[in-house]
Amino acid sequence: KYAQNNGLEIVDENFLHQVFKQIDKDREFVRKILEGKLKVENKDLIKTALVVVESPNKARTIANFFGKAISRKIYNVNVYEVNLGNYLLLLTSSKGHVFDLSYNYDIWGVKVEDKFYPVYTTIKYCPNCQKYIKASPCPYCGNENLEDKIDILKALRDISLEIDEIYLASDPDSITGDSKVLVKFEDKIRYIKVEDLFNELAKKSKVKIKNGHEIIELKDIKVPLVKDYKVIFGKPTLLIRHKVYKPIYKIKTKSGREIKITVDHSIFALDESLDLKQVTPANLKVGDYIVINSKLPFEEKEVTIDLVNFKKELNITKLEDKKIKINNTFYDRFFKLNEKIALFIGLWIKKGFYYENKFLCLSSIDKKYLNLIDDLSKKFNFNYSLEKDNKVIIQSSFLKNLFEKVFNIERKIENRKVPEIIFNSNKKIIKAFLEGIFESDILKKEVSFQTISKDLKDDITALLLILENNFQVQEKKLNNKKVYIISIKNSKINKNKTFEKLFSFEKKNLYKEKFEKLVKGDILCEEIKQIEFEYKNEYVYDFETETHNFIANNILCHNTEGEKIAWDVGV
Repeated sequence: KYAQNNGLEIVDENFLHQVFKQIDKDREFVRKILEGKLKVENKDLIKTALVVVESPNKARTIANFFGKAISRKIYNVNVYEVNLGNYLLLLTSSKGHVFDLSYNYDIWGVKVEDKFYPVYTTIKYCPNCQKYIKASPCPYCGNENLEDKIDILKALRDISLEIDEIYLASDPDSITGDSKVLVKFEDKIRYIKVEDLFNELAKKSKVKIKNGHEIIELKDIKVPLVKDYKVIFGKPTLLIRHKVYKPIYKIKTKSGREIKITVDHSIFALDESLDLKQVTPANLKVGDYIVINSKLPFEEKEVTIDLVNFKKELNITKLEDKKIKINNTFYDRFFKLNEKIALFIGLWIKKGFYYENKFLCLSSIDKKYLNLIDDLSKKFNFNYSLEKDNKVIIQSSFLKNLFEKVFNIERKIENRKVPEIIFNSNKKIIKAFLEGIFESDILKKEVSFQTISKDLKDDITALLLILENNFQVQEKKLNNKKVYIISIKNSKINKNKTFEKLFSFEKKNLYKEKFEKLVKGDILCEEIKQIEFEYKNEYVYDFETETHNFIANNILCHNTEGEKIAWDVGV
């Protein structure tokens, strides 16, 4: 009666007998296993997997993809647990790299005996200076309360004792912010540092934050990329930025091109079947060959500037039909860039300066250019004087303001670059501008030009690639300043001969159609001359493009396919 009143059912005696019989059977089965008389195959009902990423935000975000995660701390390191059915997945982060060479041991952390033995130490972080260091106390502020990556290593070690499988998912990174890209944007072509491009776009576009990355969705922007061995303008969909502390490799080629990329970001080489293959800097050595571009895409146009748009900069006092008045002198309202003006701009960028803050001056000018200056004096209504040492003073405040405030030509030689008006012109204008820079016809003989401006060096090499010219860049030190020497070879590159050095006669015939396409294309393979690396704490940048490649610093780079984070845990 008690059982019935409390919802319990009376068990049939025969059923109870069957239960006890099954228990006895199971006990006998276990006894035979323990005695070794019976072998059985163990099957894991559930496996455990640990995924280690670099960013704490990324670990949390990935865990949330699978539902609400359980969080716990080991040595102050957050670990997130999610159940995938056949896997118990644990996610945590290393907070970047954990080891570096010890500066306190032998020669910068390398023990030299019969061989070279690297000696590593854990990386430390000083919260006061907000810098990563390698020794205690902090060499910058003396702080001894440092955050040591040894705690993260202890946590990862303890977690791994519970784990069946471990997956390391390092961040796919990219190029440093000072890398330059030719960009077609708002109907203008610009050769711009990628960090400057990101900052400009961030003011106009929404920046999304995802997994610790800042992402800008791109519209109406084109960058150079390679498709079927041809260099074309293509549309990137994303521009991505995030901060890293890891080795930054600087790779320099035989012609003087160089790119700075993170340790796990790919550039390109050609494989045995003449296809593009990804290669990371850690797997490259001096003497290897990487893919570069032999040209840059370009869209020719005529350049006309409405000077009324620069009324304040040019001190325009009156507008009359197609004329503007400045200091009692009338000039054409519409400034049309021609070859003579482009040649003069090139000459002035090379050896000109602003004279008494109101005129232009050219130093050590070759007398063959006096006719050019005479022609321009008639067009722009100015007087000029030829001083000693072939110095020419051009008495025109209009041209001075035009150069400084419209063309944005810097006063200091080391800060100069090619004006955007040149990049947005045509090949005849570019050729004339370069003749001014080199003071020679660049198509008739081998010539060279020196500058202490890195931006000007970069810009000139970009212009040479627009004209498909063969060039060489060298560096030297002069009065504690780095000098860049750009040499032009008037002979065109023999692509057939270049690729024959890399590929055997058999390969050439085996992939005959592909080889012919390669020779007619716009890429080359160039030998690596130098590889350096150092740890940096800085932003790196990446494009996502339709071909998964883009050209930066005139070297073909792989893109990281946006925010794709892939690992295989059997689900």
